[in-house]
Amino acid sequence: MNDISYTPDNIKVSIIISVYNSHDVALRQIKHFKKLNLPDDWEIIFMDDGSEPPLYFPDHGLKNFNVYPTGIKIPWSQPYAKNMAAQIAKGEYLLITDIDHFFPEETIEYIKTFTGDKLMFRRRFAVLTEDGDITQEKEELFKYGMTKERYAKRGVKNNYHTNSFLLKRRIFIELGGFGKKYWFDGVHSLEDSKFFTAYRKRSSRGIYKEAEISHEIFTYPGAGEGQDPNNLFHKLKRFEQSENKQ
Repeated sequence: MNDISYTPDNIKVSIIISVYNSHDVALRQIKHFKKLNLPDDWEIIFMDDGSEPPLYFPDHGLKNFNVYPTGIKIPWSQPYAKNMAAQIAKGEYLLITDIDHFFPEETIEYIKTFTGDKLMFRRRFAVLTEDGDITQEKEELFKYGMTKERYAKRGVKNNYHTNSFLLKRRIFIELGGFGKKYWFDGVHSLEDSKFFTAYRKRSSRGIYKEAEISHEIFTYPGAGEGQDPNNLFHKLKRFEQSENKQ
């Protein structure tokens, strides 16, 4: 592990992001978090999922920022990385998200006062610039993979997704996190949807509060649509199923 700064015991929110060979975007995220000026009772955990070279940000300048290696090679290791981070995290809440997602200040402010069990978000397309700023200028969106046809049809609207959410850490542990059976099939999103379904079943029975859906998060236009002209993101399937099953 590296880039570890002091983390106090009383943490409200642990932000969890799994990172694999997306060094440029990870640095943009760090710059963005600095501009958000997160409270002292928040922490940020980057799970380095086998990046080459390993993630290293000696001058990050963030409070309560930690980078941990997963130390595992499997076809789809993001569920493992997030489960591992949940065990390490000190927060009452886990803010689990992806490297291509980023948060506006308004959403962060709302999370500070949130007292429910689970919060989910609407998504919009935007770009996180090299300086850590959010822009929705259409020329920047085009530069990062959005087509003019797509923009003319729906603008910056994006589909709802289950992979970014705020949840009480206790509940994440009770539900067992993301299922191990999805680690080896190399398929993205099944672990997210199955976890979403498990929570919804229990909330419908009154065991947990129904998830609130409000406020926005942003995602790069190219990352979720198979277009990545700037080569910022890793391929979802890292290697064949038969290799390196550990």
